[in-house]
Amino acid sequence: MKRKITWFILFVVIFVLFSPVNEVNGATKKVTVTTKVETYKGQEYIKVNGGNKTATTKINKKLKNEAVQSAQANSEYKKDNNGYNYIYQNTLFNKNELLSVSMETVVNVGGPGSIHIYSVYNFNLKTGDIIQLKDLTPTQNQLNNLNEAVVSGLLEKKSKGISIPEDNIKNPSYDDASFYYYNSGIVIRFNPQKLFSTSYIDIKVPFKTINKSKPENAITEPLKFVLNESTKSDLKIGKITGFAGLNLGMTKKQVSDTLGMQPNDSFYDLGGEFWTYKIAKNAGFNFDDGSGTSKDMLRYVIIGAGSLTFSTFAEVHKSLGKPVKSYYDDILLDLYVEQYKFGENSIDIFADTSKSKISYVQIYRK
Repeated sequence: MKRKITWFILFVVIFVLFSPVNEVNGATKKVTVTTKVETYKGQEYIKVNGGNKTATTKINKKLKNEAVQSAQANSEYKKDNNGYNYIYQNTLFNKNELLSVSMETVVNVGGPGSIHIYSVYNFNLKTGDIIQLKDLTPTQNQLNNLNEAVVSGLLEKKSKGISIPEDNIKNPSYDDASFYYYNSGIVIRFNPQKLFSTSYIDIKVPFKTINKSKPENAITEPLKFVLNESTKSDLKIGKITGFAGLNLGMTKKQVSDTLGMQPNDSFYDLGGEFWTYKIAKNAGFNFDDGSGTSKDMLRYVIIGAGSLTFSTFAEVHKSLGKPVKSYYDDILLDLYVEQYKFGENSIDIFADTSKSKISYVQIYRK
């Protein structure tokens, strides 16, 4: 009898420890909520249901308070100036224990037009706390990753015809910007007045981009175009000696991956758009393959004097030999030019005169 009881107890212990039901109950259950639109004196707000009661109460208090304040302002504007103040809230994201709620406030102080103010609250559904952008970029590396992605995104928008001042691209400010979640990252939303644009500008930034670690072999020294014993053979295959292994024919992604960063600016020259990188401040990269349809092949590189390891034509002749062509362009550039060809690739070198210091070079494939 004693042995039977012992075996029974052992069976119960094993069942409790390894039961699938126990595994489910013992696991940390994800917090999920539902949302719906409620109104307070004509003002819309989002009400959250379910989840952690303390967190939900905290979130609901915050969201409803926005509607209460808007109703008070609306009453004052109506009384003073026959104006109005309305708030509209909308659920942008509700997943993975994260909640993004947008708020658009429309204000009229009695005049013919209205002001639109846009913002977003992001909540941690487990705690009810508001998540700020700085919470996602606690390290300098993460902030750098975010900035690079945003600058690259703004440059892409500009290249597609959206008017954005260059200063606002080079130094984006998040003071008046909002962000909200999507499945694999965040969307930075810039207000039109911040970028002097006619509409909101959204830049998607994946979490993997924000959190990527700095590669061990990351390039830290500025790139310099080098003349040495391998330059001629390098140019024949489109390789730019001293430029971290960059080759003509690479896509923009391949160039960015090789340099470990995104473009930080662009300029227009020779009828095309040239992209610049912080690691190569005096160089521009053009990705128009010349077909008129594709724009994702490194075809043209302009390198200024600051990114050259040489400064005279004597140094060039010593490394590359005699040019196939030399002339003074007094029509377009007002500069002296020496041209070399290596297979399908060419390099043009420019200076004020044949005796002057070199101004810049162009390496290209036609």
